[in-house]
Amino acid sequence: MVLGTVENPRRVRIGPRSFEDRFDLRSTQRILHVRLGDELLAVDDQRLKVLVEDVRRGGTSTVLSLRMLAGQRAVGLPATGANLELVDGVPKWNDIWRVRGHLKRVLASTPWTHRDEGPPFATPLAGVRPTDLLAAIETFR
Repeated sequence: MVLGTVENPRRVRIGPRSFEDRFDLRSTQRILHVRLGDELLAVDDQRLKVLVEDVRRGGTSTVLSLRMLAGQRAVGLPATGANLELVDGVPKWNDIWRVRGHLKRVLASTPWTHRDEGPPFATPLAGVRPTDLLAAIETFR
C-alpha cells in the first residue's frame, strides 16, 4: 500500500490523437514495498490503474513516477496536491457469485479422498490387449 501526494501531473502527447497521463506521487512512508513495473490500483476508485516507472528515494520521502494504464477518461488525471492511496490489488466483489457457483458444482459430490471407501479401483482400459507388446510400441514411433 502506498499513500502519497500527487505532484507534477502531466499529459504527454505520444502521437496523433494519442496521449499518456503521467504523474509523480510523493510518499513519506518509512517502508515501501514497490518495485519498477508494479501495477497499482486506487483504493477509492479501482478504475484508476498505474504502472510504476521510477522510484527515487531522498531524505524522508520517496517519489514514484507513475504512468496511467486505465482510468484516463473515467477517473481522469489526479490534481496536484491530491492525496492518493494505491494498492496492488482490490477485491473483485462482482466475481464472488461466479466463484460460489463453481464451488457449488465442485463440492456437490464428496471426493474419494474424503469417503470411507478408500481410493477407487483401477479399471482396465476397454479393448483387446495386443499379443506382441513390443510390436505395438514400435507402431507408435
